[in-house]
Amino acid sequence: ETLQLLREQNSELKRNLNDLRETNEKLVEKTKQAEKRSENLIRLNQISEQKIKELEKTIEINKKPPIANHNEQPTKITETTSCCRNTSDGERCYEHHSSASSPTTISKTPSIASTDSLIFLFNWLSDITQTTLTEWPSSTAVTSDAIERYSKLLSILADQSSFCLHKNHSNLILSYLKLVYFSLITIECPTTSGQTRHLYSCSYRRLCEQILKCEKNQERPHLFDDNEPLIRLYACLIVLLTCNKIIDLIACYNQLRLDLNSKPFIDIFVQNYGIVSLYRWLRPPSHHKRLIFDTIDLLLLLCTDSKSLRPFLKQLSNDTWFHLLYQLTQQCNDGLGSSTNLSNIQLLLTPTFDLKTMEKLGILFEKLSELTENRRLFSKYNFLYIFKEWKQKFVNDSPFLVLNMKSTLLNLEQ
Repeated sequence: ETLQLLREQNSELKRNLNDLRETNEKLVEKTKQAEKRSENLIRLNQISEQKIKELEKTIEINKKPPIANHNEQPTKITETTSCCRNTSDGERCYEHHSSASSPTTISKTPSIASTDSLIFLFNWLSDITQTTLTEWPSSTAVTSDAIERYSKLLSILADQSSFCLHKNHSNLILSYLKLVYFSLITIECPTTSGQTRHLYSCSYRRLCEQILKCEKNQERPHLFDDNEPLIRLYACLIVLLTCNKIIDLIACYNQLRLDLNSKPFIDIFVQNYGIVSLYRWLRPPSHHKRLIFDTIDLLLLLCTDSKSLRPFLKQLSNDTWFHLLYQLTQQCNDGLGSSTNLSNIQLLLTPTFDLKTMEKLGILFEKLSELTENRRLFSKYNFLYIFKEWKQKFVNDSPFLVLNMKSTLLNLEQ
């Protein structure tokens, strides 16, 4: 027995060593990617600064002298040009004389240079934020200082939403929505969500209202009908993270369900950690049955065979999601009169599920069981007992569910 115990401990240590090696390789690769991205950002910053200077010079050259006071205009221009030649601050001198003599008002509309600068800045901040979310959820990756900074950033972004979401600037809309979304993800990590959410409710409400704004004679938000898939994706995910109105959330789910029938859209959904937005409406105390069912339907669409299937399953392969899936199975058992629920008394208050929902969850469990690293998680949350019970209990009621359970147990070697 001691020898067998030592063998098990040795194999466990080997598995831990292999996991650490894989983690180390991933971190080294991510560090290299971050360095390359940093170099690219520095180059882009230099190019952007150069373009801004060129645009400022072009705007300065194209400035017309004031029309008023025709008699004084030639003398003032002569004085200005002579001042520009005799001083090193020629451009500032010309600007001073022209502004002093011109009665025209300055337009508040941002120039092309400022729009390009905003796009560059938003993309830069989004890339920095995205590098911190490679492993979600993580209890140590996000500090309280970082959350405070992102909350201030969200407040600033909410103030600029009316300008940045102007429909004539598609590149600005995309970069703005991307930054808002990844900032929201940072704040909405499960380790912090639910405790400090009320602190950002004002920013959330303003962001949500701007995204759900409809054009004249239209009933749907214009961002949901945009031709750019990423704009539709970010708009829907932000609504899922910020909105509390059931009607708007259902419209958002319907749009995502329509888009997720396309494999390219599934790819960008997984690449942008879209399941973080879905987590909110599966996690207790989410009591609305329709939203839970819609979320499970979206997870089922993501289980279709595509190149993003394995990355999607990897994102679900952690304690946070498995604990949530365990709670969902307990709700299924409660709805069908099972006695397996020994704890979690609060689940009695949540909606119960029917057999069709259990079949959908069975498909998800079968896909997750194909990853060998998930065996520990299935064992930790006692899924093996639940699967065996379902296999015996629903032989006559649902052959499809029984077949899924057999396949899942076979993958888990049970």
